[in-house]
Amino acid sequence: MFLLFGLQVDAQPTGNVLTRVYQVRFNGSTATAFLLDYEDRQYFVTARHVVESAGEKATVEMLGPSSKDWTSYPVTVLKGENKCVDVAILVPNDKKLSNAEPIPYQYTFALGQEVYFLGFPYGLYTTFGDQGGVALIKHAYLSARVSCSAIYPDGDKDEMLLLLDGLSNLGFSGGPVIAPDMFSPFTNIRAQKLIGVISGFRNENSPLRIGGNVVPNASTTTNTGIIIATPIEPAVELIKTYVGRQKKP
Repeated sequence: MFLLFGLQVDAQPTGNVLTRVYQVRFNGSTATAFLLDYEDRQYFVTARHVVESAGEKATVEMLGPSSKDWTSYPVTVLKGENKCVDVAILVPNDKKLSNAEPIPYQYTFALGQEVYFLGFPYGLYTTFGDQGGVALIKHAYLSARVSCSAIYPDGDKDEMLLLLDGLSNLGFSGGPVIAPDMFSPFTNIRAQKLIGVISGFRNENSPLRIGGNVVPNASTTTNTGIIIATPIEPAVELIKTYVGRQKKP
């Protein structure tokens, strides 16, 4: 990772990213998931808190860019034991769900660079012609890489999180964070890489003010503009561990 402040790179998410992002529904709540390739199959990645109540086997519903209707997917749910790692892997029965080019996830990024994150805030999505639900795209800057203990008092000091400067909304949880690879030509729009998974945003309870006066017994939840994301490496490690167990005789 490099420290390179003020860098501006125009590298919006391309079609292979958009066609891999799904709206996920579980136990009545909706969030975001996306497909990640590893070896000979594809896996759904989402935030762990989205499926926290799920057992090892569960059924989730997905609304993807190629379907106008919700589709049920029986999945194997992979969750790590470290609470700082807010990622979960959903292993579908089918090995391949998309023919789109994989999103690379080996990357080098710089603090201060632009990033994009995708998802379905409040269940909203866009459509193109006969296609299904396509994720919304939002913009942010990569502000910091911090210890989990800096965010959660009892968090693992050795586990790292990414902080983004931007405004997230409910429903983006589990969405991918995309950034241009700093070693690739900046003119190459395909040089974007997957760097993380949206976990949430920092809230701040502040007094409700009307006309400069504090309203008694009233408060509002303020989005501070600090977005918390889990780096992509723990998600890949969950998949590698699962694949290793499957290969054992």
